[in-house]
Amino acid sequence: MSHAFEKIVPNNPGLEAREDNRLEQEFQQFVHKGGYTVDQIRQAYYDLCGAVESSKVTDPQVREIREQMERMTDAHYPLNRFVEFIGSKEHVEAMIPQYTQLVEGLAVSDNEKRMLVSLVAERRSGTVECRAGDRAVNTFVINGNGASSEMIAGVITDFIRQFLAQIGPGKKYEFWFEEK
Repeated sequence: MSHAFEKIVPNNPGLEAREDNRLEQEFQQFVHKGGYTVDQIRQAYYDLCGAVESSKVTDPQVREIREQMERMTDAHYPLNRFVEFIGSKEHVEAMIPQYTQLVEGLAVSDNEKRMLVSLVAERRSGTVECRAGDRAVNTFVINGNGASSEMIAGVITDFIRQFLAQIGPGKKYEFWFEEK
């Protein structure tokens, strides 16, 4: 016995997903090249969805972003993926301020704090040694050439937090850096 729905041939979801991914990669490149902020992207998204009157959008960069988003949705790019993109970009943009706040709160010398901040700000490459007392507890290598400052900040934040958890509270610690 056959059912009518067996004759329905579904779209190729793999093909649609690949096209969406391609469009998203193009959008990421567009955003990176234009230096657009998450606030501008969010405002363009709200405009695209009709949450704000287009006549009230005065920033030409927001208009450019909205036009790009409109081209993508005309190509059947799902609106909800813009929400995911905005959330991810918001997380990435927050990495440097979070890293700076972490470094400022460390119980180390001002020179060590400046050095740690410079790793991200100048995208330096080298080896960081995390020391507790007179011994090296953890070491990690930074390659500042291949990653954004935000990504470097996120990685170093994770390393520092792991190191502090590993040595426990109340222990004296310091950070050494050797440039490569």
